[in-house]
Amino acid sequence: MALQVFGFSACECVVLAPWESEALLNASPGSVVTVNAGKDSVRVAKRGHEVVVELGGRAYSVEAEVLQRHTRRRSYLAVERSAAYEVEVRTPFAYYKLVPVEGSRAPTLEINGIHMHRVEGTTPIEDARSKVRALSIRSGSEVLEVGTGLGYTTAAALEAGAAHMTSIEVDENVLWVAERNPWSRHLASDKVTILLGDAVMVVKELSGPFDYVVHDPPRFTSSTGPLYGREFYAELFRLLRPGGRLFHYTGEPGRARGRSLWADVARRLREVGFDEIRYVKEALGIVARRPKRP
Repeated sequence: MALQVFGFSACECVVLAPWESEALLNASPGSVVTVNAGKDSVRVAKRGHEVVVELGGRAYSVEAEVLQRHTRRRSYLAVERSAAYEVEVRTPFAYYKLVPVEGSRAPTLEINGIHMHRVEGTTPIEDARSKVRALSIRSGSEVLEVGTGLGYTTAAALEAGAAHMTSIEVDENVLWVAERNPWSRHLASDKVTILLGDAVMVVKELSGPFDYVVHDPPRFTSSTGPLYGREFYAELFRLLRPGGRLFHYTGEPGRARGRSLWADVARRLREVGFDEIRYVKEALGIVARRPKRP
């Protein structure tokens, strides 16, 4: 199988949270407001029934009526030079949507109503950083990530000093949303390679070695599926250099019924050769090591 590299291209657009649409509506001509989920500031102009802002040498205009409707939505509005639309994708099988998170400037991705980041008692950015802290990523390291999503874990790893991220994403719709998320712009960096495909197949084509692996399966995937199988774990073990470490997000499904998913995962990881396996409560996942010696 030939590896398919995804050419990430951040959208040339202005993206608005509902409160930013409201600020644009209420702003006096010449005043400055934030856009792009707090990432940028622009000066406002009014032209008839349109609100106009300039960013990066380009002018973007949007009807006041569109902004007014958006203030009542739980979504993000992308304004391109010739169109305005909500950042969402509808397919016969799934509904993808970029949604605000209370207490966070950075949004989360919602698929069929399920958040792809932890948002209770934390934020999407802090959720990603907790996974990277669990690994204690060193400067100059090579990191493999299973599950690109909006790229927040990629950003956290680069902040920690990773030299390069190889990230696998199975769903092109997720990357379409990420291209319109102002907090995902770093995915266009030459320090990031995104591989499009089923991770179960893609990892077989990689040679590594990697210093760290972040395995972050989607929250709706089955804990008995291939992303939790011994064969897949054996490939991750192969790709790690001796002494390299894996972080595996598990969450806590079944906790109320007294079940422990992490114990089952830990057993399978041990069976393929991992040691120093421990559960990290802060990140709701497992850290495991490939031994330094066979």
